[in-house]
Amino acid sequence: MKRYILRKEGDDGKFYKFDRDTGRAEFLIYPDLTTMEQDSDFHIPQLFPKRARAAPFCAWFKLTDKCNLQCPYCSVPASDLTMPTMKQINQILDNLVASGVFEVRFTGGEPAMHPKFCDAVKSALDKGLYVSINSNGLFSEQQLEKLSTLTVGMYIISLDGTKEVNDQMRPQNSYDKIIKTIYYLTNRAKPVRVNATMCKINQACLSEFVPILQGMNVAGLTLVPLRPAGPAKKNFETIALSRKEYGALIKEVTRLEALHRFPIGRSYDTMTDSSQIFNTPSHFTRRCVAGTEAICIKPNGDVHACILLGEQEYIVGNLFEEQLSRIWANDEKWGRFRDENCYSARCNQCTHFSKSCAGMCYVMAIHHDSPERDPYCQLQK
Repeated sequence: MKRYILRKEGDDGKFYKFDRDTGRAEFLIYPDLTTMEQDSDFHIPQLFPKRARAAPFCAWFKLTDKCNLQCPYCSVPASDLTMPTMKQINQILDNLVASGVFEVRFTGGEPAMHPKFCDAVKSALDKGLYVSINSNGLFSEQQLEKLSTLTVGMYIISLDGTKEVNDQMRPQNSYDKIIKTIYYLTNRAKPVRVNATMCKINQACLSEFVPILQGMNVAGLTLVPLRPAGPAKKNFETIALSRKEYGALIKEVTRLEALHRFPIGRSYDTMTDSSQIFNTPSHFTRRCVAGTEAICIKPNGDVHACILLGEQEYIVGNLFEEQLSRIWANDEKWGRFRDENCYSARCNQCTHFSKSCAGMCYVMAIHHDSPERDPYCQLQK
């Protein structure tokens, strides 16, 4: 298998060169294709959307909606969809490859609860996809042994703070189990990034938390503000950070990055570009990549833009019924995710929008009581 994928982005000489080893994409204009034939697989899409990349950079594939933790602040909506068979998983993976997708991120629920989880990871790698895993870290010993033999590009493990704080936010005294998993992976030179959902409970523990992660050789930390979706919607108003608290958090993170020289990605804060949040960079705009550079896939093959918005009204197609390339090329199907005019009036009138700011998160706009004002916004008074 060749190391690179060279994907055409339109009729104006633009290409993306994706490195299967590192998970990084390089934007090229009129490259010398003859010099790249030896180490690159070429992908030339037949259909091009007008308001998105030629194909998704990344597909978040929910192997199951089941989870072995029932966290009260989780923003992922629950469902009882049947897990796909291995045959169906391969059908979806083949669809992604044929459509020019670079990366598949196995997620859930908890993806490791699928009985064929490790087989799915191996199959995706064998097909030439860059693989990342978004997990709570509660793998079985057998799963860890199997995963250690595979070249997974990135493990994204959820951990929300120090032991006292994490075990206040997550059930079953999970901290020690998660730490054990992280050590197992990093001791074998496996790349691990930690995701933390930020709220009032854990806002004050970062100065302790960051050195712990550094000591385990974790590659970085991504902070995701709480969203009013899934189980978290019920308690959002009481545990979400206030605008003032979120501003203080950004300042504290900036201080900690400089002090420890440790990468900390902040979702939706005007100081962070998407390359710190995702493995492939955002070149389309500073907006959220949902529906323009990334997709989500349900266990039943349904495709939607945002992992937190999986209701029927947001489903744009099904991978068991149609090629992703056709679903992706239809801008109208993706609705507000490809239309800047669908943002709040405050965002559209703001000089920072799409330049230094991604705009108001759709989940906030849809579910929050004040759709015209993002409670996390630091730019508008």
